[in-house]
Amino acid sequence: MMTAYEIEREPDYDFSGQLSFLLTLQEIHRILDLTVGFDNAVLRVLNILSERHQLQQSQLSIFEERTQEIRVIAAVGISGRARAMGRYQLGEGITGQVVKSG
Repeated sequence: MMTAYEIEREPDYDFSGQLSFLLTLQEIHRILDLTVGFDNAVLRVLNILSERHQLQQSQLSIFEERTQEIRVIAAVGISGRARAMGRYQLGEGITGQVVKSG
């Protein structure tokens, strides 16, 4: 990332990419501030990232210590089968392997 001084001295610096990310961050802040329900807010954030920044596949999973399961709480661009599973055990599939490895 360039410093402000370097940006000022770079005549061909493209501010549109930086502006796009800043506007996305502002929208994410608004969504998280105003949306009722964590799962719904996260899904809206993933959709914004998908629409504005060509995010093709993403999911947010949480590890529930009580049940020792990994639960998918939001997913975008994931197959219906993978989304329908929704829960993984430690070591199960890629998601379970990643959580298990720490």
